[in-house]
Amino acid sequence: DLTVRHKVEIKFVRDSDLDPYRATHPGWDVVPLYQTAVQGFKALENARYYGVAHDDANADELGEGCGIGMSAIEGDVDEDSHGQKFTAHWVVPPGRETNRTNVTRFLNLKKDTRAHYIATHLHPMAESLTLKDLTTGEQVYQSTVRNSKERIGIDDVDIFSSQEGLPLQAGHEYELTSVYDNVSGKDVDSMAVLYLYAHDTDFDRKRTLKRLETAELEKPVKRKANPQPSM
Repeated sequence: DLTVRHKVEIKFVRDSDLDPYRATHPGWDVVPLYQTAVQGFKALENARYYGVAHDDANADELGEGCGIGMSAIEGDVDEDSHGQKFTAHWVVPPGRETNRTNVTRFLNLKKDTRAHYIATHLHPMAESLTLKDLTTGEQVYQSTVRNSKERIGIDDVDIFSSQEGLPLQAGHEYELTSVYDNVSGKDVDSMAVLYLYAHDTDFDRKRTLKRLETAELEKPVKRKANPQPSM
């Protein structure tokens, strides 16, 4: 058994601390974000599209779908609403593997937005992870990996951060492609996830501040209990 200590540091800025900057920069404000994620899957049966019934799947619209594979952990199964079985943690045998997953239903886009920050989760032996807009045929984003030459592990993986952001369009189909090159000579486990922080176009700062202020005013006041008189 291993004992692991994981240190996390969180940096933040209070909204009120930005008021002086807002006052001198009319029209400027922080872009409100919400988190969503897309992940690669391997099919454990014939169905290749998570969330789409096998008999209704149209490869021309949805892409080729994920390959058939094996769970890295026995019993690790993701079952969709149609009872179709997949895994997001699969075995990569020795050699090169490219796996494609339609991730439109994970994005669940109700309206057009833009991704301003993207973090990547991959395992050792990975080469890249790419998000593609199947409707336009254009690549949205690709994250590449620098694997360690000294050991089995990852030295660095790309992240994305941009004020302009990358377009995500409602009504479009999206595909996630992972590439692994297993040079170990034995089976390895794998995952493929993009964490996207996209513009929350429904966020209203003034309305949110008013709601928080109202909630604070309505919060019951805690009173100290009167001490019992001594006998």
